[in-house]
Amino acid sequence: MKIATWNVARRRAWEGTLEEESFPDVMLLQEVLNPSSLELPGLFVLGREINERGRKESWGNAIVSKYPLELVTLKSEYEGSLLAAVVSKPDGQRLGVINLYGLLEPSPLRAETKIVHFGLHRMLSDSGFWLAGLEEPIVDGFVVAGDLNKDRVMDGGTGFKS
Repeated sequence: MKIATWNVARRRAWEGTLEEESFPDVMLLQEVLNPSSLELPGLFVLGREINERGRKESWGNAIVSKYPLELVTLKSEYEGSLLAAVVSKPDGQRLGVINLYGLLEPSPLRAETKIVHFGLHRMLSDSGFWLAGLEEPIVDGFVVAGDLNKDRVMDGGTGFKS
């Protein structure tokens, strides 16, 4: 099974690349414009706009698959940044897929200070019971991927503006 993750950076040009024979079985997309209305002929699509903790955007995450998708609703404040689904493969196996987007979060005490770590930690914690096999739906394995927005630039490097 081929799985890919891609931040499409709110550009529509990526949609034309989906007709290539090398298209993966499952694709985790971040920064998709209007992901809840995304339709791709011949593919299964789930998408959600960012709507977390008072921030709403017209973009968010999507999961695209050649195989049927079932949305998994996890109790979380990270709607659109955390998107989970089950991929039902033709051989009967079920793959749990978690797509994360690391949105910068302001410090409660200093709003000008923003970091990604805490949101990612909370999203993984919100997924924890499912990942541990303690919540439905039960799956045969997991893929957790996405745009974690974690690099030296995000650590406050030269030129970083939060």
